[in-house]
Amino acid sequence: MNPDIAQRLLTLNQQFYTARAAAFARSRGAGQAGLLRSLPYLPPTPTVLDLGCGNGRLARWLAGQRLGATYVGLDASAGLLAAAGQTIRDLTGVRAHLVMADVTQPDWPAALRPLTPAGDRFDAIYLLALLHHLPGFELRAAVLRQARQLLAPGGVLIVSYWQFLDEARWQERVLSWETVGLTARDVEAGDALLDWRRDGPGLRYVHHVTPAEASDLARAAGLQVSESYYADGQSKRLNLFQICRA
Repeated sequence: MNPDIAQRLLTLNQQFYTARAAAFARSRGAGQAGLLRSLPYLPPTPTVLDLGCGNGRLARWLAGQRLGATYVGLDASAGLLAAAGQTIRDLTGVRAHLVMADVTQPDWPAALRPLTPAGDRFDAIYLLALLHHLPGFELRAAVLRQARQLLAPGGVLIVSYWQFLDEARWQERVLSWETVGLTARDVEAGDALLDWRRDGPGLRYVHHVTPAEASDLARAAGLQVSESYYADGQSKRLNLFQICRA
């Protein structure tokens, strides 16, 4: 993808999460049914990294599943991290930390060093509803590759991809690229501009990651797919999950 176009799409999402962080945080439930299938892959007291942590709902879910776990949530949005701070404030049984960093910047893993001064690695790294907001295959693969390097031996990487184009409700939210001064020729197949209608208008860039592309991304990042499945939503197919190992 043209770097200038990619930056425009990233800026679009940055503006959305700045303006609508509180509304977006309120729209996120306590957990996802699809997470349960990742549970057998976690050790009894795991160290977990949540990339694009949003309001920190994974921390709440983890607190109910793995007492003694260590949770690190990373996000680029100050507003969403504030919501995550509220989420983790009263959690018991989980040691929780929050880090502000942008995974679209090559040096984002450096933000984790104060929490892992001994070079500790993570037993599980979750990328839930993150990669499909990153424009271009190469950027998505690069973030996956960097995440793989942070895995402990035997660790797992859990990725979810929103299958929004498979449901009529979300197809109706797709807007013309001309809305933001672009054309379909400027973006890639599967790219979409979605409107937001909760507590005020908003626009988001999203990429529809097909199962074939998800497999290609894992391969490009040097990952082996241990399990792939659909879950969540009324259809039970709203999200495509992959559980990967290095």
